[in-house]
Amino acid sequence: MSRHANVSVAVFTLLLMVGRVVASSEICAPSGEAAAEAEGCGYECCPDLVENLDAVPPCFDSCGLGNDVAADSSWPGLTGDWHGVRPRMAESGLTFEGELTQFYMGVAHGGVREAFNYAGHGDYRLNADFEKLTGLTGLSLLIRAEHRFGEPLARDAGVIAPINLHAATPTTETEELILTNVLFTQVVNENLMVMFGKMDTLDGDRNPFASGRGKSQFMNTSLVEPVAGIPTVPFATLGAGAVFLVDGLPAAQLLVLNASNTITTSGFDELFADGAAIIGGVNVPLPIAGKLGVHSFNAAWNSKTFTSLGQDPRVLGGNIPIDAHEGSWVVWWSGAQYLYQDPHDPMKGWGLFGRLGTAEARTSPIQHFMNFGIGGQSPLRGRKDDLFGVGWYYNRTSDELGPVATALLGIGNYSTGVELYYNYAVNDYIRVTPDLQVEEPALRQANTALILGVRCEVGF
Repeated sequence: MSRHANVSVAVFTLLLMVGRVVASSEICAPSGEAAAEAEGCGYECCPDLVENLDAVPPCFDSCGLGNDVAADSSWPGLTGDWHGVRPRMAESGLTFEGELTQFYMGVAHGGVREAFNYAGHGDYRLNADFEKLTGLTGLSLLIRAEHRFGEPLARDAGVIAPINLHAATPTTETEELILTNVLFTQVVNENLMVMFGKMDTLDGDRNPFASGRGKSQFMNTSLVEPVAGIPTVPFATLGAGAVFLVDGLPAAQLLVLNASNTITTSGFDELFADGAAIIGGVNVPLPIAGKLGVHSFNAAWNSKTFTSLGQDPRVLGGNIPIDAHEGSWVVWWSGAQYLYQDPHDPMKGWGLFGRLGTAEARTSPIQHFMNFGIGGQSPLRGRKDDLFGVGWYYNRTSDELGPVATALLGIGNYSTGVELYYNYAVNDYIRVTPDLQVEEPALRQANTALILGVRCEVGF
């Protein structure tokens, strides 16, 4: 084990002694009712809002950006409730949650090279409910620390966006533990909450059947987030934003971020030095045949002058120079429609998903993108805690990045692929996911790739 890995384990052990936070129940239900976790969404929805199924968008977070901590403080995990310490900590306003996810994955046939590698990701979240801690109503704090380790899993397939997003984040440059979120959220009133601090944007598009940061649902980046927006929307940096609610549901959101990534630093020295990124969206519920459905329409603009692709774990290539261009933009739609809902829990079920978008060709290696598929809770009898998904994506690459970038990247006109996964819940805290992908890579020197892998997630 490397020195960095030893440091990470030591820090994680120390965090285990602190506890796990439930900050969302007070936000989601101002009356004090506990939130009910939305299965597969990674965050909570309000139980008092699910009486009328036609009215509830299930998976657009009204509980704070990036807060995916379950509201049940008795959640055991591998380490249990620490002999009653965890519930007492939660009552006092401090909780901790973490997962260690490991992958064995590679190209079984085709690609650039046929090879398999091992990689892993640690994700540790400490939350503080300041109403319980200090009496400050509606204020909470999320601290997220992450690290990756092992070999990169994308280079052998010949793709632009990693075949395994979670194994690539928060950065491939180091295995050290990195703070990707130090995020304060303040509920102002029943129609407004604001947030500020360092935040990552992976949870910005929380499609109920195709999100999960790459650790619970699809692994491929092209099926987890709007890939054309990667240069425009920073992965992790300082910023502030607001969520506007109507009848307790998030109707719109607006973020203003530092223009550039500050993944490994606090970001204060670089704050707005290159400009600003503005991201906004509106959420529209659209039930069909009495089943939940929701659509999100989003746009982002970045004012900085782009001279390279930059260091971003969501796209391969690193600091490849491009023709200088001032400003970048992206627009996209993301939608989901339930086909089946559990009669006892309307937040559980399965259905269709899709995304479609376009971006500035002179700054984005992927100019147009779309993905569609089906997924959610397993329809198999007795396997209600399992998840499944079958997805297809198509990415149209840009030919306007400039001759240097085009030559160095060696990309063709498009990439496309399919992914199938089944997330098997061994018990409450261990999940094993076999995964199969077939990719038509963007790199000219790569052949059609058959990718096989397995993911094992252990919750603490």
